[in-house]
Amino acid sequence: MAVSLMGNNRRLTASSDNRNVLVTIDDRLIRPNGRASYSIDHFQQNIVQMNINLFSLVYLIGTVQVRRLSPSNRDKFYDFEYILSYLKRDPELKVEISLIRTERGSEVLRQASEDLGVGLAAIVADQLYGIRLNTLRRILTSGLRPDFTCFTHNNEELVIESKGTCTHIDEATIQHAQEQKGTANCNISIVSISRFQENTISEVEFLDPPTNDACDNLETRIRIAMAEHYASVFSLIGQAELSRYFLHMKNRLLYDTQFPEFEEKTYLFTKIKNRYTKLNIQNKIYYGRIEQIDKELHRFSGIDERLLTINEFWSFEEYREDTEFVEDNNTYYIFRDGLCIIDIKNLRPFKKKVKGRIKNIQESTKITDVDHMNIINFENYIKYVFSINGWDVEHGNENFDLGWDLIVKKADKKYGVELKLASKPQREFSFDAVIKPRKGTFNKLILITNRELKNYVKFRNIDNIVIIDRPILRQIIEDSTYLSRII
Repeated sequence: MAVSLMGNNRRLTASSDNRNVLVTIDDRLIRPNGRASYSIDHFQQNIVQMNINLFSLVYLIGTVQVRRLSPSNRDKFYDFEYILSYLKRDPELKVEISLIRTERGSEVLRQASEDLGVGLAAIVADQLYGIRLNTLRRILTSGLRPDFTCFTHNNEELVIESKGTCTHIDEATIQHAQEQKGTANCNISIVSISRFQENTISEVEFLDPPTNDACDNLETRIRIAMAEHYASVFSLIGQAELSRYFLHMKNRLLYDTQFPEFEEKTYLFTKIKNRYTKLNIQNKIYYGRIEQIDKELHRFSGIDERLLTINEFWSFEEYREDTEFVEDNNTYYIFRDGLCIIDIKNLRPFKKKVKGRIKNIQESTKITDVDHMNIINFENYIKYVFSINGWDVEHGNENFDLGWDLIVKKADKKYGVELKLASKPQREFSFDAVIKPRKGTFNKLILITNRELKNYVKFRNIDNIVIIDRPILRQIIEDSTYLSRII
């Protein structure tokens, strides 16, 4: 049986992947001026229905929700696409709440609500205020703080505290959100409340008036925000070198050439220009890499070459709009910030332009990437590892917590696989719960976790139990064939 590495995830390749949401906005947040899709004239009693593109939604979710600026080679854009499998095929944005709760549990439902809430907040802010996409980034300071910030095309700084929920949200939660967004010194501060429905249109509410102005060294602050944005975006899509490059670009803006990493920045610039795939798209040059998503799909992700030099970075202006088109059965997404992503079904037009071997995106995974996955992406990664080791893989969770996460088969062997993913790998859990009776007859039970199970060494010698904890998982990540040697 062939395995689908995306599991139940649905991919985006058509411009028809749009949804409508209902937006309500506080009187004091409606701005009559500025380059925005929805001006004050569009509102009826402070309410407007907005149309959103799902590919843009995933991009904005990932840009804000990528957890750290430290560069990573894993394409986490792919990870954030998990959300698509739980949206109903309906012109209105509706969430498969019951399905998530049944298949994945309350933790995934909470995470999906949070991710959707952030993405919708960013899209609505853009359509209301005309944000500069290339300044959008997560606020990383600790303590009481809003979620993300950006600049508008009127050079106003905007911050948003986002809440996404599939249940009732009480006044205390809204008050806490107002306190969080109120800690930022900016021009516009917003609390965004997204309420997701299963059978009716989902809603977004923007609350609270603007706060005090902030405008010291405005142009420098905008360019620094851009550098942080690109560093975050390229960490999101698994381009570690480009992510590091823009972290160095930030230092270049602040310290000219007088910073320790200047030589590395110069080296990376030369490497990007000489070794990356170069594409001419609509008379603009993009540098990036092509990776394999699954058997039938590859993806190019790259950046407008003008953003690579300090002088053109200072003068770079966003494109007027995001662009999407299909050519040779390949779907091009060109974002206003200069990022280009191509979903490639037909690789032929690109073969002569690729430098080096095309890697599968899963090959770049590290153990720290696993720690930041949700259970859906962890499951997809484990399915990939079994698949390249020659195993057929299928879902085994017949009744959620009563079945197996995966069932793997090869020749006359049939194993049940239990996955335990910890957001904090040092925490313990009940081992007895893992070896409880399950449905079906299997040769072995395989437990795979990112925890280190120091206290359960005695179980490693039981013939029908294979324990793959953090140290062994790390070895499998470094050399996938190690899996075959231990099972």
